[in-house]
Amino acid sequence: MRILSLLSIILMICLNCNLSFAKENSKSKLFKLMKQHKWEKSYKLASKIGDPALGKIVLSQQYLDNKYKKNSFEDIAKFLRANPRWPQNYLLRLRLEGRIEENTDKKLLANWFKRNRPLTGRGYKYHALTASFYEKNPDKLSTIIKNGWRYGSFKAEGQREYYKKFKKHLTENDHVRKIDNDLWEGNVSAAKRSLHLVSPGYKKSFNAQIAFVQKKKKAERFFRRVSAKYYTPGLVYRYLSSKKTKPPSASKIDKLIKMVKSDKRYAGRFWALQSYLARESLEKKRYRDAYKIASGHFTVNAGNRSDAEFLSGWIALSFLKNSKLALKHFRNFNRVVKTPISKSRGIYWLGRAHEKGRDIEKAQRLYNLAADKYPYTFYGQIAMVELKRAKMHLPPAINLEKYKKSSLAYLKNHEIARATQIVTMYGSNSLSEKYIDAAVSGCKNTAEVMNMVTALKKAKNIHYMVWAAKAAVRKHVFIKNHAYPTPYKVSKFPLETPLIYSIIRQESVFDKRAISSAKAMGLMQLIEPTACMTARSIKIRCRISKLTTDINYNMRLGSNYLGQLVKQYSGSYVLAMAAYNAGPPKLNKRLKIYGDPRKMKTLRQVVDWLELFPFPETRNYMQRSLEHLQIYRNIINKDNDFRLERDLLVK
Repeated sequence: MRILSLLSIILMICLNCNLSFAKENSKSKLFKLMKQHKWEKSYKLASKIGDPALGKIVLSQQYLDNKYKKNSFEDIAKFLRANPRWPQNYLLRLRLEGRIEENTDKKLLANWFKRNRPLTGRGYKYHALTASFYEKNPDKLSTIIKNGWRYGSFKAEGQREYYKKFKKHLTENDHVRKIDNDLWEGNVSAAKRSLHLVSPGYKKSFNAQIAFVQKKKKAERFFRRVSAKYYTPGLVYRYLSSKKTKPPSASKIDKLIKMVKSDKRYAGRFWALQSYLARESLEKKRYRDAYKIASGHFTVNAGNRSDAEFLSGWIALSFLKNSKLALKHFRNFNRVVKTPISKSRGIYWLGRAHEKGRDIEKAQRLYNLAADKYPYTFYGQIAMVELKRAKMHLPPAINLEKYKKSSLAYLKNHEIARATQIVTMYGSNSLSEKYIDAAVSGCKNTAEVMNMVTALKKAKNIHYMVWAAKAAVRKHVFIKNHAYPTPYKVSKFPLETPLIYSIIRQESVFDKRAISSAKAMGLMQLIEPTACMTARSIKIRCRISKLTTDINYNMRLGSNYLGQLVKQYSGSYVLAMAAYNAGPPKLNKRLKIYGDPRKMKTLRQVVDWLELFPFPETRNYMQRSLEHLQIYRNIINKDNDFRLERDLLVK
C-alpha cells in the first residue's frame, strides 16, 4: 500500500513537471510567433495557455505593428481604457490616433478625446471634428476647434472643408499659429496653402521662415526685411539656429526670445538652442552673456527645466560669483528633480552657494545630507570629499530571498508585473527593458519594488537585474548586490578590476549582445575600427563577430584599449573615460579650450571642468563612471577606503 502511495506521488510530480515544461515550451513558441508578426496565432496560443497577462502582451505588440491592417481605433481604445498604465502606453496612444479613419465611430472618438488630450496632428483634427458630440460649452468648443486648425494635419481638400465649416471660429492669429506649426513640422507645402489667409506682413515673415527651412542663401536678408511685430516663434528659432557659428549678442538673443516666449509649445526646442548658445558663450569666456541666455529660458518640461535652472545657477556661482542668483536657481532645480542623482546634485550645489554666501553651517548640513543620503551618486561622493571623509559607507546588500514568497503574491495580483516577468524570460532585450522600466516605475512603495525585482530573478539574466536595479534607484531603492554585480573574472586584464566593471556597467549595463546605434558592440561597446586597432596592438586576430558572443574577447580588447587611454592621458581616469566615450580627437580639442584637469590644483576646479564639458552624454558618462568606480572598489576590495579625490586630481 505504501509503495502504491509513493508511486502515485511520483506520478503526480512527473505529470506536473511535464505540464510545466509544456507550458514553458508554449510560451517560447508564442514569442517566436510574435516575432514573425503572426498575431492571430499568437493570441490563440496565449488564450490556450490561460494567463490574461500573456494575452495583453500579444495585443499590445499587435497594436504597435503599423503594418497589421486589422488594427482599429476601437480595439486599441478598448485596450487602453482597460489598461491605462500598460507598458509603452504613449506609443500605443500614438498608434491609436494613427488608426482614426473617416468612418470611425464619432461618438467613440468623442468619448476618447473627452478623457485624453490629442498627441498628433491627426488627433487634433478629429478631436475638433467630434467635439460637438460632447462639448456644450461654446468657449471650450471654440478652443478645441482653434487647436484643431492650428495643430491638425490636413490634406488640401480636408483643409478647405474644415475652414469652410469652422470659419466663424477662426481669426488671423489662428492662421498664423497654423502656418508656424506647419513650418515647425517642416511641411512647407501645407504652410503655403494657408498664406492667403494672413496679412502681407505675416506673408513676408513666413516667406523668410520658408527660406530658412529650405536653407536658401537669401534667408537672412529676407529676415531683416520682416518687421518685429510679425515675428513668430518659428522664425525666431530658425534665425537663431542659422547663427550658431556667429551668434548675435546676448541682448539681442534675449530680446528675440522674449518676443515669442508666451507660446510655450516649442519651449523644449528653444531650450536646446539656448543651452548651445549659452555654452558657446562660456567657451568664449563671456560669462554674463552665458547667464543671460540660459536664464532667459521658458521651459515647461521637467527635464528641460531642471537642465536650464542648473546651468543658470552653476554659471551664476562658478563664473559670476553671485551666490544669491545661484541660490535662486538651485532651489528651482531642487523643486523639479526627483531622482537620487539629481537630488544629490542639487543639494551639493546649494551647499556651495550657501558657502559662497558665508553661511558655512548651512553648507555643512547640506554636504552631510548629500553624503549620508546619496553616497552611491557622484555628487553624494563629492560631498564626502568636501567633508574630508576617508571612508565610504554604502547601504548594506539586500537578500532578495526573503521577498520570494511575497513576490509570488505580488505577481498574482499585478498583471503588469506578471507580464514583465514573462517578457524578460522570452522576449527581446529592448522590449524587456521597456517593461522593466514601466513595472518598477509603477511600484507604490519600497516593498513593491523589492517584490518586482525579486520576480525578475527567474529570467537568470544579469543585464535585466542591473536594469531593474537602476530603475529601483530612481525610486530611491538601492539594491547594491544587483545594481553592481561582479560576474566575470577580470583580474587578468591590465587595469584595476573596479575600473573595468564601472565601464561595462556604464557602456552596456552588462548586455553582452548590445549593439548601439553607432555600431558599438558587446559588454564594453567597441566599434570595429577601435576593436581591430586594439587587436593589432596586442597581436591577436580581430574577430568582429566575437565582440557580441565572447565576453572574454570583448573585455580583453576593451580593457586594453582603456588601458592605452589611461597611459595616453598620464594616468587620468577622468580623461580616459572622456576619451573612451567621445573619442580622443574631440577630447583633445576641448582640453585646448577648457584647460587640462591634470594641471588643476583643487577638486572644485576639476568638478567645474566636468560640468563645463560641452557634450551632455560625455558629462553624464564621466560622472556615472566615476561613481560606479567608487562603489565597485567598495564591493571588490572589501574595504571602504575612498579615493575619488585622487581619481580627480591626478598629477
